[in-house]
Amino acid sequence: MSKMPVWEISGAEFSQAEVHTANGISIRFPRVTKIRNDKDWKTATSLSELQKLFEASKTNNLSIFSKLNPENNTSSDNDSQASPEKRKKNKRTLETYITKVSPLKMNTETPAKRAKLSEGQLRRLPDLFTGIRVVVPDSISKNTFLRYFIAYGGTPLNTPDELSPTHVIVPKKEHNTSFEKLMAVDEEKKSSGAIAVCAQWFWDSIRNGTLLPTEKYQ
Repeated sequence: MSKMPVWEISGAEFSQAEVHTANGISIRFPRVTKIRNDKDWKTATSLSELQKLFEASKTNNLSIFSKLNPENNTSSDNDSQASPEKRKKNKRTLETYITKVSPLKMNTETPAKRAKLSEGQLRRLPDLFTGIRVVVPDSISKNTFLRYFIAYGGTPLNTPDELSPTHVIVPKKEHNTSFEKLMAVDEEKKSSGAIAVCAQWFWDSIRNGTLLPTEKYQ
């Protein structure tokens, strides 16, 4: 665990759930933003720090940021005398300021819209790759692959020695592949006990919503 990479995760807001959470704390619509090479398991956000962030998110952002916005530091007399157009402009300015500064963006959706989204349009991603461990080779699309692989329940490894990988990503076979390359893939499968597949197997499984047979992807 100490060698696992640290991921920066962002989302819409904190929420509470009973499964796949840290002490009941969850994040709505999470996504992996980037790999934090400057962090390790000791310096990453701890459970106690996460709880503090969760509690802080419950506070009224409006009351906090209104103190920081100089346009709102006017007297009550001036506020009462301001025209409706000016008050409307000040309100928009404050909302814009909070949206830009706050790490938790303001949720401006109506209850009816949130209910509609929660019913059908936004569904939890299936855990297609739960139990699948793989060392992802360096490539231009590595970060994109990792985001989807982790989102669908997969476990990336830094090195094969960290944990026994269940799958090995290899180039897709071509008709003119040499006999030596085929033998090298077979030896790799035998030595590691892992299933050798090309990356397209993962993408096609995601598109179909189920794990596909690996034979034609080897």
